[in-house]
Amino acid sequence: MSKHIVGNMEGNDIYYISEKDLVFCKNTIIPYSLAKEAFRSSLSRKQLKNDLYYTTDGYNVTFGCLKTTKPEFKQFIKNIEKIKLNAKRK
Repeated sequence: MSKHIVGNMEGNDIYYISEKDLVFCKNTIIPYSLAKEAFRSSLSRKQLKNDLYYTTDGYNVTFGCLKTTKPEFKQFIKNIEKIKLNAKRK
């Protein structure tokens, strides 16, 4: 299974697992579609899974206990989109 490092959150690498379309960081795994949906959402709080919430104040972004900024979140979404595009070209 191939893991791609697509970013960093509080010193923890963010991995994209392309075969399963999942995003993994520290002890949290979510489908990429949920991460992308949360990024595009105008809501300040969104439940991603039973015990996992995405919250934002417009600049800071929190996934459970992990924090990052909106620009860093945008960059990891872009990195995943590049991986997905390259996989389609093969």
